[in-house]
Amino acid sequence: MADLVYLRHSTDKQTDARQRHALTALLAAGAPVYEDPATSSRQLSLDRAGFTTLPH
Repeated sequence: MADLVYLRHSTDKQTDARQRHALTALLAAGAPVYEDPATSSRQLSLDRAGFTTLPH
């Protein structure tokens, strides 16, 4: 299976910059990115748009 990148942060005041930095090599290699910005941890994963679009 190919590498996939899923990024999420909880509030509008946060960013995914540290996640992107840690995953620089995957991002540079063109790994598909799925995101759920400003998504509370109280929201179930299956209710998050970016998470639900991840390939099964």
